[in-house]
Amino acid sequence: MQLEEFWESEVPRIGEEGAEGWAAWVSSGRKQANPGLPTIPPASGITDLDPYRQWAAREQQADQSQNLPSRSFEGSDDPYSSTLFSDVRALLIPLRSSSAKAAFRKTWLSVLGLHIPGFSASLSDAIEVNWDDRWSAGHLTKPSYLSALFPRETLKQWLPTEATGGVIVGREKEYASGFGPLRSWGHGVLNPLDLGVRSEKLGNGGITVVFWGVEDVEGLEVSFVRRIFSQLRLGDVDMEWDVLTLAFEALVNVKKYVFFIMKRNPA
Repeated sequence: MQLEEFWESEVPRIGEEGAEGWAAWVSSGRKQANPGLPTIPPASGITDLDPYRQWAAREQQADQSQNLPSRSFEGSDDPYSSTLFSDVRALLIPLRSSSAKAAFRKTWLSVLGLHIPGFSASLSDAIEVNWDDRWSAGHLTKPSYLSALFPRETLKQWLPTEATGGVIVGREKEYASGFGPLRSWGHGVLNPLDLGVRSEKLGNGGITVVFWGVEDVEGLEVSFVRRIFSQLRLGDVDMEWDVLTLAFEALVNVKKYVFFIMKRNPA
């Protein structure tokens, strides 16, 4: 009952500014949400005159920018954008063990698009439980992944030659990195901070984190993901979660990552 009252109070939840959790809400006297929270921003940059394509473009923008359900005071014209407590009641489960809480946090990252290789398969050994892992493969539908898998500009099958001093010289064939966006290995096989091969496309000084790539963070609302990492941290010592946080920051802000490494390992 208290959880339902917390949900219907519409106070900030995980991922939102000022979210403190259910326990803090109860101890503070069960205050109601502040109606002064910012409203849902309207879709922008849509120039197509066709009403159906306009609708499709608005829906695509909403999928990429609206990570959380809307509130009653935000003025949304979509009644399905809000989530009622009755919608989640049947999905509630008690998380008591540390491993269950850790899996819950990683599920947040997977749904956001930060794919963790082997995570979904590690949740259970039972085939009837793990038969459908589409919830953890949503990152493959992101525009950055699709453009990496199916580039618009295809490599020409022939290489032009040049004549130098009357001698025909063939140009050197250039090969792209064979380590593409698809990553598949067992859970825990590679550490999120394991460094990979330098790639000029990263533009971050050559530091490449194998766990996630630029296609993973492209299109993400960085401030929202940072709040997820901050609000779901457990206790003073949370090594595994801190490593994932640093792997994310290494792509978003490599200077911050290098500073942390130098601080932990002074010369």
